[in-house]
Formats: sequence, structure tokens, C-alpha cells
Amino acid sequence: MELHDFRRQWQQQPMPDEPGVGPAALHDLLRQPGAGPVVRMQRNARAELLMLVLSLGVSVVGVLYSRVSGLRPFWLLLLATCLAMGPYYYAKLRILRQLQVGTNPLRHHVASQLGSLRGLLRLYYRITMLVLVVMIGYLLYWTYEKAPMVYQSPQRSLWLGLTLLVSALLTHWITKWMLQRLYGRNLDRLEAALHELRDENEV
Repeated sequence: MELHDFRRQWQQQPMPDEPGVGPAALHDLLRQPGAGPVVRMQRNARAELLMLVLSLGVSVVGVLYSRVSGLRPFWLLLLATCLAMGPYYYAKLRILRQLQVGTNPLRHHVASQLGSLRGLLRLYYRITMLVLVVMIGYLLYWTYEKAPMVYQSPQRSLWLGLTLLVSALLTHWITKWMLQRLYGRNLDRLEAALHELRDENEV
């Protein structure tokens, strides 16, 4: 027997210490304390909610006490965004709590909740990019009102356009990276367990 044939047969042997992903194992994964994927996402969501509350307070102070009239629309936009994101975080935390409840059939329940959570993350990304577009639009308007000569110079207009483009790309990349780091990798782990459970049930 050749060496690579022996290695292939050895790798195909079941690992006795590796637990299978059955309904009980999936339930334990959902309710795993400390470093469990659901607990991690709950901790991240609460941290984001705390930052939202702080941003809300800062925006209220900015709206009430800002002496620069041109900055007031930014504070109002931040305030409106914070208020609009409140129901988003409430729905996210509610889904994460429901994930820890062992509802039968477990696989369909978990798949439905994970799909809803993915939808909320897509909504968060779209809101972030929409707010960025509004801010860029206002910045262009404010620049035109305060310094119209910027648009009369091709070099300055090009520099302004490149700055806005880079800002949009950075926001897109940072938002995607943050969502994947805080939630995406934990969702990937749970979805992989679901796929493995489905494959075992189909055998």
C-alpha cells in the first residue's frame, strides 16, 4: 500500500473525540455560556446599544447648544439616526433571546431566526450607507453655499470628489468588516452547524 493511500484512509476514519452535531449538540451550542456564539452576539449588541445611547446624548447636546448653524443639520441627522436605530437593536436582542429558546422543530426555528438576523444586518448596512449619502449631499450643498469657488476650480472639484469617494469606500469596508467581526462569524458557525445537522438527517 502506498503512503498517500494509507494517509487518505487514516484521514477518513471517524474521530472518536469529535462530537457530532445533533439536535442536543445544537441546543448546547445555542445556550453555551461565555464564549458561545449567541452570547457573544448579545454582548456585542449590548455594547452597540450603549454606544447608541451615548451618541443620542451627544446629538441632543449638539442640537441644543451648537453655536455653528451649519453643523446643526449634522446633529439633527445623528439624532434622527439614533432614534431610528432603537427599534433595530430591540429586534436584534429579541431574536438573540429567541435563539436560546429550544422551540421545536429546533432546526427550522434556528434557521428562521438566523435568517431574520441576517436581514437586520443588511438593514443596518443600508441605513449606514443611506446616512452617508445624505451627509455627503449636505456637505456638497454646504460647501457650495459657503465656498462656491471650490466648484469653479477643476483641481479642487476633483480633490473634493476623490475625498468623498474614498470616504464612501472606507465606510462600506469598515461597516462590512465590523458586521462580520461582531456577528457574521458567529452566524457562520451556527449556520455551519445547521447544514451539518441537515446533512446528517438526509443520510
